[in-house]
Amino acid sequence: MAFATLSERNIRTAANGTSDGAKGNLCRTWTAPMILAFLFLLALCFQDSSPFGIETGTVKPYHLMMFVVLIYSLFTLKMKWMLPGKWFFIGLLALLIISFFDYLAYGLNAASWHYVFMYMIATCFYNLGRDFTVAQWKRVAQTVAIVMMGLVFLKLGFYHDRITYFLANQYMGHPWLPTFFLGGVNIESSWLAMFCVFFDCNRRGKAYFFSAIALSMIYASRASLIICVLAFVYIFVFKNGKRGVSLRLFLAVACIVCAFIALAANGNIVIERLLEAGQDDGSLGRLRMWDYAIPTFLDAPLFGAGSGNAINHVSLISGLAYAEDNVHMYFLQVLLDFGIVGFFIFIAMVCSFLNRCFLDKLGSPFEAFILIFLIVSFIQFGGGDVLVGFALGGLFALWQYGEREAVCSIEITNNQSMEAAA
Repeated sequence: MAFATLSERNIRTAANGTSDGAKGNLCRTWTAPMILAFLFLLALCFQDSSPFGIETGTVKPYHLMMFVVLIYSLFTLKMKWMLPGKWFFIGLLALLIISFFDYLAYGLNAASWHYVFMYMIATCFYNLGRDFTVAQWKRVAQTVAIVMMGLVFLKLGFYHDRITYFLANQYMGHPWLPTFFLGGVNIESSWLAMFCVFFDCNRRGKAYFFSAIALSMIYASRASLIICVLAFVYIFVFKNGKRGVSLRLFLAVACIVCAFIALAANGNIVIERLLEAGQDDGSLGRLRMWDYAIPTFLDAPLFGAGSGNAINHVSLISGLAYAEDNVHMYFLQVLLDFGIVGFFIFIAMVCSFLNRCFLDKLGSPFEAFILIFLIVSFIQFGGGDVLVGFALGGLFALWQYGEREAVCSIEITNNQSMEAAA
């Protein structure tokens, strides 16, 4: 299999006038790298084995799968591995240097390894998918999303008694269930909602979107519902072409407002929890942590307390014990973990990303995925997330693919012009 020449072969096929149907068949073909990407992404979703009645260990399926991908791609597919780009390298280098200094003062938290492994995952997906088209990436992500959504609903059927109990006792906040994703039902529904950006406004996309909405309601997850709303705006407004964006945005906002009013009128638990934001136990717990953010930062302003140590540092400064393992605001987490040095590097990376999103007009589902992650990270997520590694790898791969396609297109046009002139 000549994997390294797939992109050039696609360009020549398109230049020679191949029909849209033939090009569609090319996108629907499962190549060896696509199968590896599917299996690896599926493994990333099995973060917790408790739904199978197995105790979750330190070594997880995706740890083993990463080495399978590495060995198979290097020795069977003969791939030449590369780092994605300069910002990727700068971020990794800053992480290692700052973690070293923090280790001397505060010790090493497991989150350091999570970050390193996130970068390794991103490198794997980047090298696997350097020649993937957008359609091929979407096919991989959609297949994994549908499989996981199906498994989650099967799990809900198995634990229907707990769901029934929760619906009768909604003061619990969320149903108590084993999850495939680490972090509980709120995180599980959030990650599955994030996959909505890989779908289109067709029957499959609508079915998945409403499944994600239903799961948000069953789990009573505010964050997941917010993600669904943002994904809806992206799919309806930005994925349907450049014309009529203002009209579609108006219609999207109108639909969201009408749905919000209808659900609120019917006493929906998720809408009630949204209206109670700042007053419920979850919000008050976050506010208590954030009250000590400034004194915690001033205690270690330059390099922070080390990746994952923010909540321990807040607890030390405040004298209070917290059950959480992060501060539930990723930007604040970065500031407290890595200090002002790491925070400035992170903000520079975010600004560079946002600038590219603006220039591309959110042309990639990975751009939408990471943008929604950054928005929701003000109330959710803790850092070093493995699925962010997947999104970063796909993002850099598509950026490079688009740049390479542009160069190939220019070369083909020049060659055709020279042939015509001859």
